[in-house]
Amino acid sequence: MIEIAQLAQETMAVLTPLLPLAKELAAKAGDGAATEAGKALLGWLSSAFQGKSTKLERSIEKPEDKTRQNALEAEIVEMAETDESFRTQLAELVRAAKESGPVVTQQIANVIGNNNKLAQARGKDISIHIG
Repeated sequence: MIEIAQLAQETMAVLTPLLPLAKELAAKAGDGAATEAGKALLGWLSSAFQGKSTKLERSIEKPEDKTRQNALEAEIVEMAETDESFRTQLAELVRAAKESGPVVTQQIANVIGNNNKLAQARGKDISIHIG
């Protein structure tokens, strides 16, 4: 059996990249199993928290806010401690999301100054040459 704190951390690792896209994911079907697994987790959590907590909605409103993310993680811990069914279902959904691969990849680069060159890549066997 997975530790509750670890389960909450793994849940947030899957959810955090999805929070900025949560409204889009709810509105349309995603492409690929990873997106579907992430959507399933997000949808299930939304229904599990309905009427009990607004922490998920607050995290979706301001996905970059670490305080809200921490509050959501604490709420997940609390619910998992008191509800074995919640804990079991959450563990299964997180496992499925992790097995399906990365849910969302986000690359951010801040370039400051003049004549800067930037390259970002994703995949295998990538070679980048900047002259």
